Amino acid sequence: MAHPAGGFYSAEDADSDRSPADGGGHAEGAFYVWSKAEIDRVLPPAVAALVCSHFGIEAGGNVPAGLDPHGEFTGFNILKQVRPLAETAAALGHDIEVAADRLGEALERLRAVRTQRPRPHLDDKILAAWNGLALTALSRAAVHPAECLADKRAFYLEAALRCARFIERELIDPTTGRLLRSWREGQAAIDGFAEDYACVTAGLLDVHQATLDSHWLALAQKLQATLDARFWDEAEGGYFSAPEGTELILRLKDDYDGAEPTASSVALGNLVRLSVLTGEPAAAASSALAPYRHRAERLAQGFRSQWSTAPHALPVMLCALADWLAEPAHVVLAGDPRDPAFTALASAVHGAPPISAPLHLLTPDCAEWAAGMTAQDGRPTAYLCRDLACQPPVTTPSALRALLDS
Repeated sequence: MAHPAGGFYSAEDADSDRSPADGGGHAEGAFYVWSKAEIDRVLPPAVAALVCSHFGIEAGGNVPAGLDPHGEFTGFNILKQVRPLAETAAALGHDIEVAADRLGEALERLRAVRTQRPRPHLDDKILAAWNGLALTALSRAAVHPAECLADKRAFYLEAALRCARFIERELIDPTTGRLLRSWREGQAAIDGFAEDYACVTAGLLDVHQATLDSHWLALAQKLQATLDARFWDEAEGGYFSAPEGTELILRLKDDYDGAEPTASSVALGNLVRLSVLTGEPAAAASSALAPYRHRAERLAQGFRSQWSTAPHALPVMLCALADWLAEPAHVVLAGDPRDPAFTALASAVHGAPPISAPLHLLTPDCAEWAAGMTAQDGRPTAYLCRDLACQPPVTTPSALRALLDS
């Protein structure tokens, strides 16, 4: 689903034509599923046995009948890892390194065979909002402490950066700074809607948290300012779906987080994060002193009747509200981001257990209140702050973890 230039395509059809060897016809998942007979045909016997054992491949197919109401997967298998590779290797009497090499070679062979099948139709337009959601997923995966992601973090981070650069290059008008909704074959068209601005802003904030590159924070702030200027409902609070001046009979505000969250729900989270990252005082009531926090309060109040009477309809907004009501917590990292010691401090934050408030990472150039925080004795240094009250600086991951646990 990735475009070579960095963005992500919108969708791929679920169904496609089966090859004559598999009986022909049009079926869901035809491009991706495998019969055991085909596995045995294209792989050597020992390797086929390894693949079948590791991915749960069965002669009659591995999709339960209850999950296949139309019978499209009868006799076919969806490759799914059913146990750790070490267990598969032990069950077959293989050394783990040998099993890993054979499995990698087998997957390459299967991928080559699959390219000969008719591909499902690809919807190759690139939508801003959906790419913003992809930015969030990739950036969070890149810093998530789960062990199963350890060897993929660099891959996810690079994918996030490629997508962010694509959005900045192809979907933001360099003259007006406005976001465009879609791109296809080198052509970008249609002004962005509120969901585009909200989702891309959220994604850029996540890229910033993964990289601590202030460029992405600054770009997120610019998009937030444009969203505020063009979509904000000054009378009632919240964001209209379409900008002012469009030829619409009604300008609507979505109030239901369905398959995609509403623009206002995502934007509330963005405003809360921007308020914390820029160091707005939590107690400030003035919009001049705390514009993000002030707008967040108005937005939340504007949707109060919905989230107070039907909270299940706005789960994303409620998560943002919980963050807004929590005591803000920052970790300011000073020093050279290229220094492995700097990376180790950032990893200590990303791997910290949940605390009473979300943690926000920033560098001294992000907010005026953090500008005086410097590296101690030339070593990357961390400052843990809650509501702008900071602990003494530390320079080791263990000391930082101790502060986070206290």
